[in-house]
Amino acid sequence: MSKPLKAITLHRPWAYAVADLGKSIENRTWPCPLTPGSLIAIHAGKRWDQSGADWIESVGLGMVPPKDEHPDSVITAIARFQGNVSESASPWFVGPTGWMLSEVTPITPVACRGRQGLWNVPEDVLPVVREAYRNALGETRSLQVPSILQVGDRVRHTNPQCWLHRMVGEVVLDAAPGLLTVPGTVLVQWQGEAPELPTGSERRPKRSPSIELPERYPVALLEKIS
Repeated sequence: MSKPLKAITLHRPWAYAVADLGKSIENRTWPCPLTPGSLIAIHAGKRWDQSGADWIESVGLGMVPPKDEHPDSVITAIARFQGNVSESASPWFVGPTGWMLSEVTPITPVACRGRQGLWNVPEDVLPVVREAYRNALGETRSLQVPSILQVGDRVRHTNPQCWLHRMVGEVVLDAAPGLLTVPGTVLVQWQGEAPELPTGSERRPKRSPSIELPERYPVALLEKIS
């Protein structure tokens, strides 16, 4: 019998936000019981959250494709659970409890019926998910951070609608991994007075000396300022 893989079902487009928009915190009312370091499957449920999609775009966290472009009842990504937090400077945190996710790896969607709470991926689906995950890892490991970006470079986000571009503007690249899948974070720090972060949570501090981006943040979207 294969080792069980836990999964969590998210309303759409939140599964897309985790897989493709760098959402590194999953907000819940209860703490995740998994041991930090455990893998967890991200499942896109049937329900569509239009208010959530509008919020993601309104605060500049990314552009959300139309509803009909989001498959439902599929496992879309595998992430690594890193622990529970009750507060965070992440723009994705709204609480009361945040599940910290890292090493998020999008996979070819695998059809699977969702469930409430934390559930085991069915044994007949598990081999397909594991194969999709192995294939995805082989693809992402070849994605090099653009060589034009070096530690210490002044950069900005190429999308003017992104919260990083609007709220931070020009930043200094403080640390960057050699590969998008290398453990760690891309930490960007701005010079001068820290700007206000996107609103939406009373728990989120309005000012912070830095912002940590997920290690699989699309670094290609950061543009060097000559």
